[in-house]
Amino acid sequence: MTFKRMLLIFQVSTTYVGTVVGAGFASGQEIVQFFTIFGSKGLLGIILSGLLFCWLGTKTLLISQRIKAASYQDLVRHICGNQLGTVFNIFIALFLLGGLCVMLAGTGSITFFYLNMPYNLGVLITAILSIFIVLYGIRGIMLANSIVVPFLTLVAVTVSCMSLFHHGLTTELLHLEADPRAFTSSWLLSPLLYTAYNMILALTLLAPMGGAINDRHVLVWGGSLGGIGLGVLAFLLVLVTLTHYPRAILEEIPMLYITKDQGLYLTIPYILVLWAEMLTTAIASLYGFAQTASRWTRFNFSYIVIITTAVAITGSQWGFGQLISFLYPLFGYISFLFMAKLALADN
Repeated sequence: MTFKRMLLIFQVSTTYVGTVVGAGFASGQEIVQFFTIFGSKGLLGIILSGLLFCWLGTKTLLISQRIKAASYQDLVRHICGNQLGTVFNIFIALFLLGGLCVMLAGTGSITFFYLNMPYNLGVLITAILSIFIVLYGIRGIMLANSIVVPFLTLVAVTVSCMSLFHHGLTTELLHLEADPRAFTSSWLLSPLLYTAYNMILALTLLAPMGGAINDRHVLVWGGSLGGIGLGVLAFLLVLVTLTHYPRAILEEIPMLYITKDQGLYLTIPYILVLWAEMLTTAIASLYGFAQTASRWTRFNFSYIVIITTAVAITGSQWGFGQLISFLYPLFGYISFLFMAKLALADN
């Protein structure tokens, strides 16, 4: 295998991981809401979710390559048809705008709760960087992810392993009951919803990447490794948050609460990683929404990017925890139909 092909596989897989691992994932908030809250059954849920990420991510890339997709809209219309595809594209656009609000709110929570700085300072810094990176194009987004994701993986694995070593793994983790505050009574439904709405977000970059890369081998390896990476990282975070169950459920940013036990030498790097991952998902959301809005309105792409960011800054004022607990389960239910359509589609 040539170095160029290996580098492309690396960029595809890290972009996949970086798109999904945003504010909710890296903070532990999504993991808690969708898995930890179900106790020991959350471990089974995250294994199922990891397998689905491998399968559906690779499938998305391969279908996009076959139809030469220029954007996620092309893929959605191919899978769902023109009428249903139009409905889904409108929903996805709203989802991306909501996701951008969540990412900006997450950076605001970090600066306010953990850096003792104004909430909107974090929001504005992230918003401005997102604008510059998105205006640079898809290559800039892939480059940003290839830098951030390895650093995230290293820090997340280090924090998780040290926390597990400190607290130990006991058989009690296999007998934890679900918390009554879970948004659904079915632990099996939760990983399906979690994968569904995350795949919607991943489409924004997987579809144009698949359409632009002619090498099927690269797409299969990139999608598979990205899905495996997501599954392994998420499994570690579920284990760690279960060792702090049920306290982790009550925290705004569970993983930063957990890193406090390790000291500043890990808390500060995790804050930086968490912010960087919020940034990578913010740029994916902004890119996808602006691309769609520009096509619908025929307005200049740069103009749409700036207006969208201004709207998201306003939406971010609702707060990080509130946005995730309300928007993500809702998006998961609506996204479920598209995931079923994608699963049944031919490669």
